[in-house]
Amino acid sequence: MPHSTPPGRAPVPRERALARIERQLPMPLAVRVRALSLVGSRALVATAESALPVVARSVAVAVVALAAEQALRASLGGIIERFVGRMGRTGPATRVDITEWIMIERMRRR
Repeated sequence: MPHSTPPGRAPVPRERALARIERQLPMPLAVRVRALSLVGSRALVATAESALPVVARSVAVAVVALAAEQALRASLGGIIERFVGRMGRTGPATRVDITEWIMIERMRRR
C-alpha cells in the first residue's frame, strides 16, 4: 500500500510512523485511519520500533506524580496538625482528617 504523503511535502511524524508500520505490517485503509485517530504519533513510533521508551517515560511520570502527591499530602497533614492539634490520635493526618478540617473551616467562616 503506497504512502499517503503528497509529493513535495515532508511527512509529519505521524505519517512517518504509519509508513514505518506499513512496511512491517500492511493494514487496510480503514484500520490505518482508525489507528491514527486513536493513537498518537509517539505511540505509533513506539509500536513500530519499541514500546519500552514510551512505557519507561510513562512509568517515570507516574512515579513523579505519586511522589508529588505524597509530599503535598504530608505537608498538608503537618499544617493541619499544627492548627488543629492531634485530636487524640497518633500518626500523620489522613485524607479524612484533612477533609473534616476543611469542612470545619468552611463552617466557621460562614
